[in-house]
Amino acid sequence: MYSEAQQCRPSGRISGKEVPCGQCNQENDSDCCVQGQMYTTYECSPSVSTYTKAYLILNSFQKGGDGGGPSCLHNITVNANGRSVVAMVVDERDSTMRCDKDHDYQPPCRNNIVDASKVVWEALISMG
Repeated sequence: MYSEAQQCRPSGRISGKEVPCGQCNQENDSDCCVQGQMYTTYECSPSVSTYTKAYLILNSFQKGGDGGGPSCLHNITVNANGRSVVAMVVDERDSTMRCDKDHDYQPPCRNNIVDASKVVWEALISMG
């Protein structure tokens, strides 16, 4: 499935802007844009199949959290470490723009990122 991700190439770059003091949400170790730094953007995602590979990122979807805008509310199955969990899609990652107030002054996402709540994350990585 690695070859599928290679079919989606970067579509452009944006320049980081100055972040107003205290405006970048760094919850869950999120990055902040750096003024003048160039960030790659994508207008596509890897082809979605039963086994599309992606990076799982811890995120908060509570009010004021670092989760993004609303999405399609469909369930997906996430597999990792020999475990699987069904999770609802509630956030759409933005890989075409960012470094602005609407996106907590965070850089654009890569095209193969899946945000997960703490509950999903712990279900997949817990040692219990």
